[in-house]
Amino acid sequence: MSVTPRRAALSLLFDIERSGKYVNRALNTDKLRDFTPEERALVASLVFTVTERRLSLDYYINAFTARSGGDIDPYVRGVLRLGMAQILWLSVPDYAAVNESVALCRNSGERAIVNAVLRRTVREKNNLPSPDRKKSLHRAQSVEYSVPAWICRIFDERFGEETAERILAAANEIPPLTLAVNIRKISRDGFLDYLRKNGVDCAPTPLSPIGVYAFCGGDVTAIPGFSEGFFHVQDEASQLCATVLGISDVRTVADVCACPGGKSFTVAEGTEDGRVYSFDAVSSKLSLITSGAARLGLSDRIEVALRDARDPDPALIGKCDRVICDVPCSGLGVLSKKPDLRYRDKDGAAAIPPLQLDILRAASRYVAPGGVIVYSTCTLRREENEDVVSEFLRSAPEFSPVDFAFGTGDVTRRSDGGMMTLLPGLDGTDGFFICPMRRGAGM
Repeated sequence: MSVTPRRAALSLLFDIERSGKYVNRALNTDKLRDFTPEERALVASLVFTVTERRLSLDYYINAFTARSGGDIDPYVRGVLRLGMAQILWLSVPDYAAVNESVALCRNSGERAIVNAVLRRTVREKNNLPSPDRKKSLHRAQSVEYSVPAWICRIFDERFGEETAERILAAANEIPPLTLAVNIRKISRDGFLDYLRKNGVDCAPTPLSPIGVYAFCGGDVTAIPGFSEGFFHVQDEASQLCATVLGISDVRTVADVCACPGGKSFTVAEGTEDGRVYSFDAVSSKLSLITSGAARLGLSDRIEVALRDARDPDPALIGKCDRVICDVPCSGLGVLSKKPDLRYRDKDGAAAIPPLQLDILRAASRYVAPGGVIVYSTCTLRREENEDVVSEFLRSAPEFSPVDFAFGTGDVTRRSDGGMMTLLPGLDGTDGFFICPMRRGAGM
């Protein structure tokens, strides 16, 4: 039996659900090596969409079959998810979604079920079943946006229902590809002109002075200027996290959780004569920084080393002008890019803040008097953001938050007491928390 893109996608989805493997890693497989670029793109689209919409899909499947989750054969459920996703969210003709899904079935009984359910989906796709919002808002939001109810509750309680809805909607949108310009090689305006002359639709980011939206899909390495080292891929919020440090005249910077290297690159490109020490605890990821630095022409400015962020390098203690402390987190601000994060265990999130606080305390030992450390996450939970900073400041009175602002003209964001939370769906960035803190001189 030949392996079609849909069959390959179905196999990968089963692997992801069984192993807990991240989607991006699952797609980096030799199973797709014989596919054309168009076929690989279809596989990726199917895998991302089904993973992203799994909660919604299962609710509709249960409603259309009048069965609970455990009463449906896992393989049949997988085929139904794949077929429904194509009908509801992908640009696939209804007949093709139905026929191709039926072709994945193993016997006549499965074909009958899949055919009936998908044809009903076609008929009712503009009037899908949903929980009563008045009876259970978070359950209804969970089905509509395919985000667990406990996450919906966090967003509603913290930001209010209207803002929460915009954040949840953004979790299922395709974010723009955002590039950070290597200003050591080319100005942002120069890079924008370069892209346009090479047929790429693009625009400057409104908050970051080095950011560019590139409205193109496919292989990043095929974007004009990649081999020349004119840019690296980095969300605008992450760019802001690095630029808020005030890096033009710094000499020594430590990036304690550096992989895949975006912040280290941005800092190294923006310093006049600085050196960045890029540390990470995962050895397999360090090559991302090394290869990226080489492509960008930054190898002489970035030193890469394996190191647990909770164990500072003794040679750098008290000697860094700037420290980047972008800690591991629950990732609730990047659900659109990492759809699998929404299915992480709720109880596991409770164990994250103590680790974050340990890393922040250890990283603060690098900061020289008068130096600045920026604490950041890509999540929206207060427990991982403001609460961690507040607890750190209680035990480290020599540090104090630094107020800052981003943007120019009509698009400006200002911090609140040195802290800022950027919101997907409102700020056009990943969900991101940023707090720079300065160590008092002479302490």
